[in-house]
Amino acid sequence: MPKQTLMKNSPFHQFVAAFTVTLTGFSSAALTDNFDTYPNGGTGWAAGWVESETNGTPAGNARVDGSLLTTSPLNGGGSYLSVTTAVQSTTMGIRRNMGSTAASPYTLTFDWRLDSSMSNFTHYNDRIHIGATSGTGAADFGSNLSFAWLIGVVGADDTANSNPFNDGEWYFYNNQSTTANGAFNTNNMTMTGIQLAQDVIYSFTVTVDPTAQTYRVIMTDGTATFDSASVVPGGMNFRNQVNAGSTASTLVFGGATNSTADQLTWSLDNLNIIPEPSSAFLAALSGLLCFVRRRIVH
Repeated sequence: MPKQTLMKNSPFHQFVAAFTVTLTGFSSAALTDNFDTYPNGGTGWAAGWVESETNGTPAGNARVDGSLLTTSPLNGGGSYLSVTTAVQSTTMGIRRNMGSTAASPYTLTFDWRLDSSMSNFTHYNDRIHIGATSGTGAADFGSNLSFAWLIGVVGADDTANSNPFNDGEWYFYNNQSTTANGAFNTNNMTMTGIQLAQDVIYSFTVTVDPTAQTYRVIMTDGTATFDSASVVPGGMNFRNQVNAGSTASTLVFGGATNSTADQLTWSLDNLNIIPEPSSAFLAALSGLLCFVRRRIVH
């Protein structure tokens, strides 16, 4: 039987094109924020950024101040977000809900810079933490057991314990127990060999699989690059793996200072979250393409 050729503008061809566009739209809705406005800038978000305001030492006296600046851009110019934590706390930062995007695999990219002095970053309680959490309470701006993936820096060793990490070095958290409740264990810190330094722009690519509860991070300071797959090929495990299948949909950028006299200031820009094609999308698209092929060759 001779092969049939579908006319390019036939109703069937138009149906295929429309169906493919529809599926692609469901699979590729990205979240972006280049911080042209704040706290409700960017595209694709259901709500704006939220700042920690109520937790700290003294109690109820904490404050986070986020503002747009153009004085020292991060990779590409334009405005960027500058954040200052004004009072000592382990629960200081900003957060934004990723919505349903966090339920499927996604890739997050962003640029981050420390603007305050390293002379104020010398204690175990001086910390940077970046990650995704399922928590939405007042205390969920810090690194706690509700976190899934987690990137951080600690200013110095805990004097009460012997810790296997280097002062001021970026780490990725890789839970060694699939039943752990998320309690922090310093043995789970994967060290990067990249030091935190003032005025250095760090670029991150974080690929997250919420179903497998694993993630991969590639980071660079413009000179050195570290890929977590070089030491954990199968992907690093989420911090909290008790609630299997739960979605950590809140993106958090936070920090802490040891002294009430210290301030922590950092900048953020060029944030993008790109969903990976879901298995349902790939199955539907594969079925459609097989159907088209049968119509063409028969």
